[in-house]
Amino acid sequence: MLSIWYRRERPSAESVMSDRLHDLLFEHSHAMVEHLVRQLRAAPQTHYRRLTPGLLSGRTVELVGTFVESIRRDLLPFVAYVQEIVEERILEGFSLGEIQHALSLLEDFAWQLVIDHSPPELQVEQLRRISCTVGAAKDQLARVYLRHMERAEARAAGLERRLEQLFKGTDPPPEE
Repeated sequence: MLSIWYRRERPSAESVMSDRLHDLLFEHSHAMVEHLVRQLRAAPQTHYRRLTPGLLSGRTVELVGTFVESIRRDLLPFVAYVQEIVEERILEGFSLGEIQHALSLLEDFAWQLVIDHSPPELQVEQLRRISCTVGAAKDQLARVYLRHMERAEARAAGLERRLEQLFKGTDPPPEE
């Protein structure tokens, strides 16, 4: 009976790999935040440059922290977090490309950490985990953004119809 219990409690290879990847990303999370802030400030899009340094840093810390914790367990909290921030950023006027750029920077930095610090036998699986996590978040980004675009287009079409009615006027055409 003891040997069965021991097997159940032994962590799986994937669990060990996730823990090692989590530890690597956690160890370098401060550098990841600094890199993202620096790159977002240098991006050609203006919304990130307009944010105060404290606000951009705070948002980046949250993004990186949520990402790192999701790597260990489950990608769904990161996907949910990205959905939440996409809703906020759209209302702030951020474009799809700006938000996607932040996620790509995060993914690129995490990949480089794996390449530089992980043993070769773990790299493929760790890179897959990073890509799956960020990829699922980018999918959610696209869904939310498209939903907002469809709503905006419907509102614009409704306004256009109302404007047409206004320009028609209420008086009958003049008699000749």
